[in-house]
Amino acid sequence: MLTFSRTAALINQMVQDQVIPGASYALIDGAEWHTNQVGVAQIKPTIKPLWPDAMYDLASVTKVVGTTTVAMQLMQNGQLEIDRPVHDYLPTLQSTTITVRNLMTHTSGLSGYIPNRNALSADALLAAIQQLPISERNRNHRVVYTDLGLIIMGQVIERILGAAIQPIITERVLQPLGLAHTSFQPRLAQTVPTTYSMKLGCYGGSFMILRPES
Repeated sequence: MLTFSRTAALINQMVQDQVIPGASYALIDGAEWHTNQVGVAQIKPTIKPLWPDAMYDLASVTKVVGTTTVAMQLMQNGQLEIDRPVHDYLPTLQSTTITVRNLMTHTSGLSGYIPNRNALSADALLAAIQQLPISERNRNHRVVYTDLGLIIMGQVIERILGAAIQPIITERVLQPLGLAHTSFQPRLAQTVPTTYSMKLGCYGGSFMILRPES
């Protein structure tokens, strides 16, 4: 495929210059498409070359592709109001002032630190997030990118639909779009690790995973 030969050359150069350890990519030109992988999937504790059909953690793209899309569906159906206080949907939330719009636009003013957060269970951490203080100085006035708002938005969606956010996104977004290789439950042997620690070794994220051809 000559159309994107420069693009492929740039990706290869980035790997050679050690800007990135490796990359999997798809080049698409109309009905013609080409996939390839270069470099390595990991450098610790040992070097492991990339392989065809490797799956990657989408991480915060989940906010846009998954949580935001479902929230917009609920707004369209009249089940969610953008300027309504989040507390109306999630009574366990400490704040009674932040709105759905605040969560979606990173203007909620959510702030603070959760002590020992890495030692908490998932349920305990989610409960702690709901009790974080709000900076009224920032709310509605300052955009501060944060995971917290969309995490709480996920809890709102779960309460409205009565199911966990992962299967909700799968059924309402991934399946209708035909993203058969995008999943919250990939086979670990297929995934490219995102983190390495002496204690846990190599491991990946906990959000959506996709293959390049998805």
